[in-house]
Amino acid sequence: MRSIETGRPMARAANTGISAFIDPAGQITQATQLGIVQSNAASVTSAELAPPEWRIDDVPLISERTLYTIIGDLPSYVASLFCLGGLLYGMVKPNSSADSAGKRDPAHEASVPSEK
Repeated sequence: MRSIETGRPMARAANTGISAFIDPAGQITQATQLGIVQSNAASVTSAELAPPEWRIDDVPLISERTLYTIIGDLPSYVASLFCLGGLLYGMVKPNSSADSAGKRDPAHEASVPSEK
């Protein structure tokens, strides 16, 4: 995912998991196998593990900038501020329906005839 965000290729070398080369479009090439063995034993010997593998590829240096490398996580910070602002507004703003239910308008009461 970082290769796509930054528009740069990546060489991923992992002790556990998959090692591979990833191009700027996110395409994975020369991926290694997981090193998992079929065994029910509590421990396995190194002879049972997948052997180490070497991968060699050209990884070009790219100096172009993508939108993500320019503005970074700014959109997520702005969205978080809007959510926080909406939450605070909802907590502070008086509830208009509850206020109107408990209060009566004297001008309205004068115009309504009483049932006596």
